[in-house]
Amino acid sequence: MITNFLRICILFWVCISAAESKVRINEVMSSNKNTFSDEDGSFSDWIELYNSGEDNVDLTGMYLSDDKKKLNKWTFPHTVIPAKEYLLIWASGKDKTGINGELHTNFSISADGEELILTDAGGLVIDRIEIPAMSSDKVYCRIPDGSDYLLISETPTPGNENIYSEFLTAPVFSNEGGFYQTAFNLTLTHPDPEAIILYTLDGSEPLLEHLDGYSYQYKNRYKELPINPNGSFINDQLKSFIYSGSISIRNRTSEPLDAARIPSTFQFNADYIPSATQDVFKGTVVRARVFKEGVGYGPISVHTFFVTSEGRSKYSLPVIALTASKDHLFDYEKGIHVAGADFDEWRSSHPLIPANPSVPANYQRRGDKWEYPGHFEYFEASKNIAVLNQQVGYRIHGGWTRSEPQKAFRIYARKDYGASNLEYPFFTQTQEDKFKRIILKNTFNFRVTDALTQDMVRHLNFPTQASQYAILFLNGEYWGIQEIKERFDKYFLESKYGIDPDNIDYLNNEAVVDEGDNLAYLKLLDYVRNSSMTSISDYNYLENNIDLENYIDYYATEIYTSNRDWPHNNIDYWRVKTDSTLKDVPYGHDGRWRWMVYDLDLGMNGVATADSFTHNTLEWASRDHSSTVLFRNSIKNPTFSAQFINRFADLLNTTFLYERIYPLIEQQKKDIVKFFPEHLKRWANINGGISRLNQTFDRMSNFVQNRSSFVRQDIQDKFQLKGQIQITLDVNYRNSRNYVRINTIDINNKTIGVATRPYPWKGIYFDGVPVKITAIATEGYEFSHWEGMPAGTPASFTGNFEENTTLTAHFNKLFTPEYFLNYTSSIGGYLEGDSTQKVEENAAGKAVTAVALQGYSFQAWSDGRTDNPRIDSDVLEDVSVQAMFRTTTRLKETQAELLKVYPNPAKHVLTIEKPELKDARYMILNVFGQQIQSGTFLASHPYIDISQLPEAVYILWIEDETGQRAYHKFGKN
Repeated sequence: MITNFLRICILFWVCISAAESKVRINEVMSSNKNTFSDEDGSFSDWIELYNSGEDNVDLTGMYLSDDKKKLNKWTFPHTVIPAKEYLLIWASGKDKTGINGELHTNFSISADGEELILTDAGGLVIDRIEIPAMSSDKVYCRIPDGSDYLLISETPTPGNENIYSEFLTAPVFSNEGGFYQTAFNLTLTHPDPEAIILYTLDGSEPLLEHLDGYSYQYKNRYKELPINPNGSFINDQLKSFIYSGSISIRNRTSEPLDAARIPSTFQFNADYIPSATQDVFKGTVVRARVFKEGVGYGPISVHTFFVTSEGRSKYSLPVIALTASKDHLFDYEKGIHVAGADFDEWRSSHPLIPANPSVPANYQRRGDKWEYPGHFEYFEASKNIAVLNQQVGYRIHGGWTRSEPQKAFRIYARKDYGASNLEYPFFTQTQEDKFKRIILKNTFNFRVTDALTQDMVRHLNFPTQASQYAILFLNGEYWGIQEIKERFDKYFLESKYGIDPDNIDYLNNEAVVDEGDNLAYLKLLDYVRNSSMTSISDYNYLENNIDLENYIDYYATEIYTSNRDWPHNNIDYWRVKTDSTLKDVPYGHDGRWRWMVYDLDLGMNGVATADSFTHNTLEWASRDHSSTVLFRNSIKNPTFSAQFINRFADLLNTTFLYERIYPLIEQQKKDIVKFFPEHLKRWANINGGISRLNQTFDRMSNFVQNRSSFVRQDIQDKFQLKGQIQITLDVNYRNSRNYVRINTIDINNKTIGVATRPYPWKGIYFDGVPVKITAIATEGYEFSHWEGMPAGTPASFTGNFEENTTLTAHFNKLFTPEYFLNYTSSIGGYLEGDSTQKVEENAAGKAVTAVALQGYSFQAWSDGRTDNPRIDSDVLEDVSVQAMFRTTTRLKETQAELLKVYPNPAKHVLTIEKPELKDARYMILNVFGQQIQSGTFLASHPYIDISQLPEAVYILWIEDETGQRAYHKFGKN
């Protein structure tokens, strides 16, 4: 291959034009794991071109692209491909020509599949192929070379004639993994009679060499204390089977525990292990593949089955089934879920020291070497069958929590495993639906504070981790409640801000490098350490190098929550690499440093400490310590300190209000406490049980009820301020359009932490720190004057208040604004009254009644109101709500089946056919449940005119005079 490549580079004979060429994209590898490496030693993607013509072709100035919207993505340098020869191009993303002439594009190829396009210099497409999703080391190639026939082959031939090797498919399961209410027999089939089907039931890889079993060993206990005796080794087996008959799928809850009996810590008395006969719910994981003599193994399919009379309703949370070979988790030497050999090696070197959570153990292992392949199935809360089923990599995740019995897992999607992403919208807090990595965080010691706190501050000027509680099964065995979380890393930043993940500095703790380098940050530290930090130029330096809004919100959150596992720990910050700060660029691209909030489990008194809400965390964050240099010196600057104090005061008056946070705590408690009894069966003897979990929520409530007053006093003392004052703000026209802004917060119902009808509004600020107050008039009004300030005070002013003050912004009305009231109905009912109304400000609309169909009842309006009929009075803004209905009796499937609607799709008229059809009322709803059309039809004339409907999919509901109902989907074209 290299010989051919070098020959191409020195060719000088006459070449034909690209338009006349017979150059084709001949072979592509989108996931090169072990095939061969480029000159840098990287296993990059690659593309092979083949010239099937009789003449040499000059490719200079031609293009390769994986984006049909940007055909000129990568340009060929001076390159000639001889007749009947091959050219290899590395799709590495390195965008270079190597020292020996190797070509590297500026893009790589997605293993999930994408288009690849070869274009001549004038933009004419020469060749284009649609690459399918492929697992590692397979190629998509033309057989024979240069032909129109493309297929996946297991035999890569870069620079040589393409060869087709048989590609074995996965076995076919008679049932998909999921939730079933009754037991059944699973059958496995394969179209090739010469292939044998291998399967396992223990999560291990099906292998011929494991038909007689493969043994590994684990230890039943460890020398936690020097006086403890040593434990014994227990032998366990992994076993593969040749499929010869159906596999029984049943409820296995009464069967003895398996992996749950293996110690996962160095504790001598592992009291978290339930008894062997404990009724912990169990599923059945079937992992299967085929083997054919002379060809080898085919791909592995994995399905996890749960049988329970409750079906999917057993859990109202999402369910994750993680399949992993038990030796990778629990083997004494290589298992990453046990204390193992690493702990015993430490113990032999420290015979007299009691163990603590930070000592070496197998579960402390980090990095690529300790990432094992597994399988990930995700069952959405309302779905019986997995919405995601793919191979992944997994590692143990966390710091201190690695030593706890229940581990946190980090899940990786990679091309090497098949799919480059976990493609599913796991979280309601973000619109992202592709993730390269997620975390399955443990909840062993009732670690619930972080999720709640991040939800509490998600609207502030820093990124937070989206999260979702779920039930984890490991190899079919119930493993407890875990919290699915986004993982902060370069890919998170790429997804959120569209930055180049390979062009950032990403640091944690005290300038520890995760990505890039720490040179710019050390330069920043050097400046603030050696400057007086008191001048405006010092403030400008900070502002030029730090996103101060982000930095202040971040520190205010950590300080308010009383997080003492910080800032020496659990602190991540990043910037895009730039030589200087950039202007007029998208957020995050300017080169300034930004911080990210994570791991607040020790905040909000999540872990009981007597002085949590009284703790002076402001002093902690600015104490004489290497981790506090930046903040400790920044607050010496009077401009920065005033900005910090006022923003913190704004947050204490809104985001951190007890009245706002307490309902969040109660809602989380309601959502998850009901799942913990089963969790405590699996993880036995967690101190305090459910009562301790309830105490955790009680402590958080107590914390937020008392915290603000102590924080304010700490601020007053730290900055030597004279005192605290209450500012009361009001407006003469109390509507949502005229409002007052104080510092950074708008006092209206769009601001989180401000009441729906906020005026008069009260906030606590500090004597000695001037605040900025602005009256904002909107459509139909103009600012007149301030009541409580001297005549002539402008709409926006900055002042220092030494005592409690009340200010009222007066506005003059220019004209009376009008607002729209829009009412819609979900499936199960309809509206009586005007669904669209226009009213003047402060006036009342007309009554609208939500009427339920038979089998339904009115539940509420989408804004939470339950009054019916509904009248919106004192209207101050547009209203758009939907009437929500709940089912009281289920519509039998047979009723829907008996209703026939044709033609479907229809253009002008629908014909209705139903046995014993009677005169009926009908409704046509869109897919959002909104009523689009309604009326009646006669049994003697069962037609509905739909000519005025836009092209779309609709739902037809009919109800006849006897109360019989039926529905049917139809399309309008």
